[in-house]
Amino acid sequence: MAEQIYKTKQRSMIISLFTENCHQCFSSKEIIEQLKGKIGEATVYRMLVKLSREGILQKYISEDGKGSLYRLNDCDRQENHAHFHLRCSNCGELVHMDCHMMEEISQHLRLAHGFYIDNAKTVLYGKCEKCADRGALL
Repeated sequence: MAEQIYKTKQRSMIISLFTENCHQCFSSKEIIEQLKGKIGEATVYRMLVKLSREGILQKYISEDGKGSLYRLNDCDRQENHAHFHLRCSNCGELVHMDCHMMEEISQHLRLAHGFYIDNAKTVLYGKCEKCADRGALL
């Protein structure tokens, strides 16, 4: 039986945080800090699991591999095609990268190495143009 979706105030607050910051990823700690005093920590953790399972949020592994980051899933309402994500190691911005070269890389890995990439979950880390212009270190 499918899990019932309840439209609670806490759920709405978390979704609002993501819609107001559409292109930003948040860790659970950052969400707790943003909503401090409004939602309990356990509720935030429960809602992140639930919203990820429902497909509202996309869950990413943090750069250090020790935690998770969350982002609104349909932020750009992308078509269903191969795209990768670029994440700035300095400011945390996450953007979709739609480039024909990514499809070529996916195809090369598939044909030459027998490896199938999950494009929607592939994240390349580096510096965004703004941070690079400011001389931020990786």
